[in-house]
Formats: sequence, structure tokens, C-alpha cells
Amino acid sequence: MIWIAMFTSLLIFAWADFAYRRRHRIPKREEYKLEEIYQQYYEKSEVLLSDFEFAYFILENIFHVPKGYIRPTDHFHSELGEPPPYLPDLDTPEIEDFSLEVDNMLEQCQIENREVRDVKCVDDYVKLVSICLKRGYSQEKSTIIFG
Repeated sequence: MIWIAMFTSLLIFAWADFAYRRRHRIPKREEYKLEEIYQQYYEKSEVLLSDFEFAYFILENIFHVPKGYIRPTDHFHSELGEPPPYLPDLDTPEIEDFSLEVDNMLEQCQIENREVRDVKCVDDYVKLVSICLKRGYSQEKSTIIFG
């Protein structure tokens, strides 16, 4: 009887570990420094380096992917926050947290003409963060807990 309980516990642990690793996997790509990504995509735009770094900091904390692996072209629900293949319409906890963060940002910055679904990729999010920071949004207003 004790062996069955131990075996069941082991299976549950293995499944939970697999699910965690799958959800928090690092994309198979080269890691870049943030400055390199900024120079390539945003240097000639209105997005400030500090705005860009803040956006990537939030994304890193929500999606548990190191900043250097996140690209402006990454889409939410596919490259970031991908649901398991057997439940393709499921919102992962990361996507739910991200949606709450974007909702909070839109409300705090009084942006009424945009909806969460307008933020489809990292580039959209970086631009939204930049607009909000220019309107007075700050780290303290974020729904993400900062240590």
C-alpha cells in the first residue's frame, strides 16, 4: 500500500515538473544583451531605453524567460505563454497575469481606445509601456510584485 502511494506521488511530481519545464522553457535561440535588441529595434524610435528595459523586466517576471531570449517579434499565446497542445484555447497563468497587467496599464494611463487583444506581440507591449510611462505610469502601479 505504501508503495502505491509513493509511486503515485512520484508520478504526480514528474508530471508537475514536466508541466513547469514546458511552460517555462527558454526558446532555442541565441541570447542577446538588451542593448543589442534595443539598438536593432528601437534606437531610432520614440521608445526610451529605460522604457524598453522596464517592459522587458515585466515580461521576464511574468513569463519566466530571461530577457535576452525575448524578441520584439515574439507573439503572446505562441512564443510566450504557449498553451499545452491538448488544450490550445486555454489561457496559461502567465497569459492571465499578462492580461491583468495590460488591463491595469490601460486603466491607469486612461487609454480607452485600445483593448488587450491589440497587444499581440512584444513590440506592441513595449510601445504601450513607453506611452504609459510618458503619461506617468510607474513601477509601483504595476500588478507585478517587485522585490
